[in-house]
Amino acid sequence: NITFKALNTDGSTSELGLTLEELNNIAIPPKSLTSTCRIQNGTFSTRNVPVLPVANFTANVTAGTAPLAVHFTDISTGNPTAWLWSFGDGATSNEQHPTYTYTATGTYTVTLNASNAHGYSISAPTTITVQAPTPTAGLLFIPGIATISPGDTTPYAMVINSVPAGLSGFNISVALTDPSVGEIVGVSYPAWAMMPKNGSLPADSVFVQAVDLEQLIGVGATNVTLCTLTIRGDAAGTTNLTITPIKVDDDLAGRYAPGTTDAMLVVEGSPAPVIANFTANATVGNAPLAVQFTDQSTGNVTAWLWNFGDGNTSTVKNPIHTYVTAGNYTVTLNTNNAYGFSNATRANYITVLAPPVANFTANVTAGPAPLAVQFTDNSTGEIATRLWNFGDGATSTEQNPIHTYTTPGTYTARLTITGPGGNAIAERTITVTPSTTGASFTADVTAGT
Repeated sequence: NITFKALNTDGSTSELGLTLEELNNIAIPPKSLTSTCRIQNGTFSTRNVPVLPVANFTANVTAGTAPLAVHFTDISTGNPTAWLWSFGDGATSNEQHPTYTYTATGTYTVTLNASNAHGYSISAPTTITVQAPTPTAGLLFIPGIATISPGDTTPYAMVINSVPAGLSGFNISVALTDPSVGEIVGVSYPAWAMMPKNGSLPADSVFVQAVDLEQLIGVGATNVTLCTLTIRGDAAGTTNLTITPIKVDDDLAGRYAPGTTDAMLVVEGSPAPVIANFTANATVGNAPLAVQFTDQSTGNVTAWLWNFGDGNTSTVKNPIHTYVTAGNYTVTLNTNNAYGFSNATRANYITVLAPPVANFTANVTAGPAPLAVQFTDNSTGEIATRLWNFGDGATSTEQNPIHTYTTPGTYTARLTITGPGGNAIAERTITVTPSTTGASFTADVTAGT
């Protein structure tokens, strides 16, 4: 037996003996309760009392630069079964030991609400201070990845993300890690970049350089475009576009050591076929006729060969050609790239007109009335209509009319011709004199009785 001795409420003492079996039958309370025992008037009894949580936690870091990852550890007492974290920026968590990342600068107050079936407790606040990161220069491409078909092109802007001390100039090498997949075919520079220079193109690797003579890129500038590369896909596959800074200088006679981030080019599928097509700004006109031809081919054309139909050719993409001789001309465009070619032919596409030239003769240009004149049209060029005006009010539309002038005078005979190539006029002067003939007679006698 085990003997318990207790102080009674009346001040006296009592003793109570319990066997080991009786002691083992006393209930063990759960963790959330505590048990009190008492002996009163010779009777042994127990009572369970609820245990409330006391919220408390620690943080592995309370200050740093964004992005700042903080691991919170719950050290609450009182056996909590639920947790509610408030991170001070509107975000919450129900995990017991959460990790939270602060991305914006600021000061944040963190609290923990720990609870169980009997109640809850809110911890004392802890302050997290997030500071802006110290800027460092880094070189990257935008976009970071591009997907095209063979024969197509895509631009990559090379950007420096921060220049804390300004930018005076750069010399950088870029390269494709797998030259069989693509090729650098173009480089362009922004307006601030003076004295730009780069290696010959197309190429698998090329240097690019320029200077900021006018100091347009100031201290603390961010996301500055240095140049834009044009990359052509040559064959299906994947290649990286790498950056190797040779020198990137600031405005304080210093030099950056920027980090670099590669870009990726993915070339998928078969090349788009070349399909030749073109237009002209004029297809009919008088010689000399200047025609602007415009290539409208598809499929990433890399070479052009024009045949203008008059014995002349051109390899310019959008040529201007002048036709000097009247006639109908068939124009052909041959386009090609590394994967094939295509022809487009326009039969009798260009019509060059000879402007009409008016001319005529008259069998007589002077004589006494009545004067019959034979007019003969000697005009050249394409003629649609004729109009003769003889100068005395009479007209004709015949090609070779005869007109009789009956009244003496000076007349301007005019021939007006029209055609697709325009209008033309020719004039001649016709002089009609009075008639020199008159009536005459004789008589056998002129007097008598």
